[in-house]
Amino acid sequence: MAKTVDLSVSTRSRQYLVLGVFTGWLFLAIAAALLRVGVPSLVVVPTVFGVWLGAVVVSVRYLGGPAEGSTWDAIPEWQYDGRFAGAGGLVRSEQEDALREADEE
Repeated sequence: MAKTVDLSVSTRSRQYLVLGVFTGWLFLAIAAALLRVGVPSLVVVPTVFGVWLGAVVVSVRYLGGPAEGSTWDAIPEWQYDGRFAGAGGLVRSEQEDALREADEE
């Protein structure tokens, strides 16, 4: 059995990256305008950063669709009965066997 490692970036991570980059410019412009007006930087920087970060997280969480996969996707099936038996691997193995049997019928 060949071992493979998946180094691809998840859809959720891509959503955070794209939305963060596109909205980051807007919030930088707002921060620059507030600094030009004379608002102290100790107020502007944390406030604008917090609002930007909150907006990105809330937008991705509520508008980004369901998260993909599960924790078990990273664990090879042959380790369910071994290393991960105590962490629910035995149950996971039985569930997958039952699903395979149901698909065969």
